[in-house]
Amino acid sequence: MHTALTGEEGLKKLAQVRPDLLLLDLRLPGQQGFEVAREIKTKEEYQNIPIIVISGMDDWASKHIAAKSRIVEFLEKPIDLERLKFHIKDILS
Repeated sequence: MHTALTGEEGLKKLAQVRPDLLLLDLRLPGQQGFEVAREIKTKEEYQNIPIIVISGMDDWASKHIAAKSRIVEFLEKPIDLERLKFHIKDILS
């Protein structure tokens, strides 16, 4: 498992590590989560990496943008760990 505290740091790590799945918060210092997701999905080598958004932003607009950004799942904080595990297993199987 690899972690990053900012969107920029996450994108740099993505260039070094090829993850099977990304967990992404929408509220990040610097580059916001949706910007990070868009950048990832526009690069051919990263397009197929599934992204699960974990966010305190539970409004309809955020969920709509997530769907349009090809984010596979949108989980609201506080996180239900069993639900997160279920989605991870489902996506990776």
